[in-house]
This record gives sequence, C-alpha cells and structure tokens, in this order.
Amino acid sequence: MNRGPSKAVEAIVAVFVPPACREEVLGDLHERYRSPLPYAWEALCTAPLVIASRVRRTTDPQVLLMQAFALYMSFLGAAWFQDPALLQIGRAHV
Repeated sequence: MNRGPSKAVEAIVAVFVPPACREEVLGDLHERYRSPLPYAWEALCTAPLVIASRVRRTTDPQVLLMQAFALYMSFLGAAWFQDPALLQIGRAHV
C-alpha cells in the first residue's frame, strides 16, 4: 500500500497549482503516487499545463488584445521619446 507523498512535498507542489483547482490536482497526484521521483516528475509536468488551462479559461481575448496594444504603444512612445530616429525605416542609426 502506498502511503502517499509527504505533507511538505504536497505543500511545495500546492504553491505552483492555481487555488481554483488545487484540491483536484493534488488529489489526482496523490492517487497516482508511486514514489518520490515519479511524483516530482509528474508534478513538474502537470503544473504548467494546469496553469495554461486556467489562463485559457479565464482570459478574455478582447481584453488581452487591448492590453497587448497598450503595451506596444507604450514601448513605441518610449522609443520615440528616447530617439525618434530609431523609428524611421531605412535609416541607419549611428
């Protein structure tokens, strides 16, 4: 009978899993526990996928595009204030 991972290891993994799905993910990892090394490997592989899934489900595409545009415009404005010649096409900046 597998006892499961230690509480300290589960606490470390819990830090990297979003709170909304933490209980389910930790429960699934606990059920699949065989030994510490495969548990760690499975946690390392699972956490990024869970994070990406939460981001995909909670992100509004329109807001994401507006934020990307605002970020681009801020970089463009900073480059223009720093040196307007950087933004001219075809001119070599010396």
